[in-house]
Amino acid sequence: MKQHTWPVLGLVIFAFVILCQNAIPQIDSNGQSIEGFWEGEFMPGNNLTLILTFHQENDGTIGRILLFQASVQIQDDPLTDIKLTKNLLSFVIAAKNTPFSGTVTSDGLHIAGEFEFPDGSVHPVAVNKVARPTLGNFAELTKEPQVSDPLIKYTTDELHDDFKYLRRQLQNIHPQLYLYTAKENFDELFENTLQSINSAKTADDFFRLIAPVVAQARCVHTGIRLADEFLQATSNRKTRLPLDIKYIDNKAYIITDYSHNPAIQAGMQVLSINGMSSSNIWQQLVACIPADGYNQSQKTFVINNNFSSAYSSYIAHCEQFDLECLTSTGEKMSVRVTAQTPGTLEQAIHQRYPEALTHNSLPMIMQIINQSKTARLTVKGFWAPDPEQFMSFLQESFSRLKTENIQNLILDVRGNKGGHPFFAAELLSYLARSEFIYFELPEEQGEFAPLYKPMPYKKDHFTGDIYILMDGGCLSSTGHFLSLVKYHKIATLIGEESGGSFYCNDGSIQVALPNTKIVLNLPQTTFQTAVDGFEKGDPLLPDFEVKPTLADVLNGQDVVLDYALQLIQKK
Repeated sequence: MKQHTWPVLGLVIFAFVILCQNAIPQIDSNGQSIEGFWEGEFMPGNNLTLILTFHQENDGTIGRILLFQASVQIQDDPLTDIKLTKNLLSFVIAAKNTPFSGTVTSDGLHIAGEFEFPDGSVHPVAVNKVARPTLGNFAELTKEPQVSDPLIKYTTDELHDDFKYLRRQLQNIHPQLYLYTAKENFDELFENTLQSINSAKTADDFFRLIAPVVAQARCVHTGIRLADEFLQATSNRKTRLPLDIKYIDNKAYIITDYSHNPAIQAGMQVLSINGMSSSNIWQQLVACIPADGYNQSQKTFVINNNFSSAYSSYIAHCEQFDLECLTSTGEKMSVRVTAQTPGTLEQAIHQRYPEALTHNSLPMIMQIINQSKTARLTVKGFWAPDPEQFMSFLQESFSRLKTENIQNLILDVRGNKGGHPFFAAELLSYLARSEFIYFELPEEQGEFAPLYKPMPYKKDHFTGDIYILMDGGCLSSTGHFLSLVKYHKIATLIGEESGGSFYCNDGSIQVALPNTKIVLNLPQTTFQTAVDGFEKGDPLLPDFEVKPTLADVLNGQDVVLDYALQLIQKK
């Protein structure tokens, strides 16, 4: 089988610092543990500083990875599954789904191994022990690791410092900060927000205060998240509303009750939660959720697909929820619901709606609908544990479509948040009927150079009618993909406005605020597809807009798929 080399999507070249601060259950056969600092070059011109500290503790293994660009810290993520068996060392950067495996020399002076990125690419690491790293301030390294207290309040000065740092990072790094919000308006927003920080606040309260500021960048890749330590500290707290609530036609409805409250019926309208009207809740959530330009479909997608998480993040952590509802007969009723832990609620959701695609499988599945000579290809993401597996799946699938004389293809990319542009281009080459160019920006092509040149369509490309199902969850590379489909008139688009379009910002870095450790995701460049007739800020609309009603949602009816099948039947 032909081997393929895949560049890493938006790979930012920077220095890594890895800190492992907790127990490791295994040491070498001589009883000698490794402890100290290791430093080395990760990529040409960039230092990878690997700092390992091992201690025997009772609560397992905890580690950290800190990223630096030049002298600036840009990321701080935990490590998991740290193992040292004789001279074999391994760990995982869980936040990036990136494992490391390697060896430690018998004298402990050298570590060599590999990072395996989520796209399947492998990157070598070779670091040497040093007395002290050349990057960062590590005076606190030997201190006992502490889990962040979610109730601790940061002083006004600390919050001011964090906010000023946030502002500097946005202004100095973001490639299009003022594309939709003029500089003078942004400056006024920054100043007014800074002045409003006049009392001590917890990290999550501060998070809710600054989220609308970050959202004014109007960039789906520019967002914030609470520190992993904070999330760990609150993971066992009952703070989540155990209800699936969706907004349909500007009204909030209960779809599923995970609290098993006999008073709650599916389809009940929610008028208010803890005294806040559903319309005000909507407005506050929309103000905090990042999206490209003036796009609203992405915000709606986030709210309707995980209302409980959005409420907890942007409204409040609550131990109980008092709801005012409207029954199907028009009667008002009050209901009190006790919160659940995030893990308990997630487990209940997965039990009710088991995922068809497992974590380790390809995010794709092909189904043949024989009676109508129709196939449905669902693509949940442009990524793969093994790139060769992704390409083989497409090759085998489209060869099968040709062999079985399939006349209609329904491609479902709803909820596909993007991924590697090479994967998207590979799929497009099976749909296109002429050569195409994928990217035209940025000018510095780097590892994406092949995407700036005409790409041929595949020998087994599909020659029948193509229908693509889309919604507000189509982001990043999926927006690029849809813009090229629309520009080249490859398929009929059905569903709701895409969350992404022909351009987006990425090549992101992550910056931790100095005190609260809130993490800012910050893009550094802009990618734009090779299309004409598109304007920044304009929506990428389907050819046929189809939205489910409340009855459709309650009955589990997929009206978007049904519409595509109806179009096929009418041919």
